[in-house]
Amino acid sequence: MRAQKKFDITRLQVGDELPSLTKPPIDRVQIAQWAGALNDFNPMNLDDACAQAEGMPGVFVNPQIPMAFVGELATLWRTGGHLKRQAVRFLKLVWPGDRLTFHGRLLRRDVSDASGESVEVDLWAENQNGEVILKGICVGALDAESRTQPRRKTQIAAPDRQP
Repeated sequence: MRAQKKFDITRLQVGDELPSLTKPPIDRVQIAQWAGALNDFNPMNLDDACAQAEGMPGVFVNPQIPMAFVGELATLWRTGGHLKRQAVRFLKLVWPGDRLTFHGRLLRRDVSDASGESVEVDLWAENQNGEVILKGICVGALDAESRTQPRRKTQIAAPDRQP
């Protein structure tokens, strides 16, 4: 899958939507990879028989996976700033095979003194059926320089070699 390009949030007005982010369907290999990365081997996310014994139709996706995708959307606009806070509330379970699309809308932007600009973004995600599976918010800060100049590349000098 091609990486999504970053965009300039400073060009958006309050009420404008961010470009959406659609992820490929979540498969069981991805679920197992995340379990390993998180060191979270909850059988409800990995073992159909265990999930069914607890009354579920089968395994469901660990919530950290869609949470990470929300973070991906929230950082696509980051040019010369940083994410200060992100919070979400899950409304529905995510199942293997679900294709999620993440959305955002600029709620607020405050330009303060020389410290920069603060932005607040409404976040939500939908599955392939158009059902909202989570809602959230993120707050970011753009420094004053990022509003007027493109981001500079950071160069790291090689250490001097001693014989």
